[in-house]
Amino acid sequence: MLHLRQNPNPEKLLGVSISLKERGFWSYNKYLKRMKFNSMIRWVYFFLCTLFIGYSLVLYQASGTPDSVDYDVKKAASGHLVWQKYNCQACHQLYGLGGYLGPDLTNVYSVKTKGPDYIRALIRSGSKQMPGFQLTEGEMNELLEFLKSTDESGVADPREFKTTASGMIQANEKH
Repeated sequence: MLHLRQNPNPEKLLGVSISLKERGFWSYNKYLKRMKFNSMIRWVYFFLCTLFIGYSLVLYQASGTPDSVDYDVKKAASGHLVWQKYNCQACHQLYGLGGYLGPDLTNVYSVKTKGPDYIRALIRSGSKQMPGFQLTEGEMNELLEFLKSTDESGVADPREFKTTASGMIQANEKH
């Protein structure tokens, strides 16, 4: 039985040479250059990945939510579920998107002639085209909080946007 201690290089015993130095100077030199090039590619790849992750973290932290909002975020999220539960988007629009039977409700909360009391009364009693909804007091408050959060997010009417040649969407500048 042959042990590795007796023959430190078992490949030579089989007649196979794996040593690059034995193949000649040029093969070994090419091997070293290739290893240096591969090592350089790895470092460049590592540097670019680190740079990308760092830049992503900076962007993520910079584009966070505003520090202070005038509405309860959890109630607004629950109000969005109420909006979906009663299928309000079938008739009404937010930011110009949705149904066309009812008005766009993006900024209805801040209209001086309307506001939360008007919205509450209209939802409960209905109108010619809109049926009255019997929401619980909690659902009504959540829906109003959702409309308030939508109102505070700004105005975005897609009919006023223009599409550039590259496919980007930009707001038309109003003069």
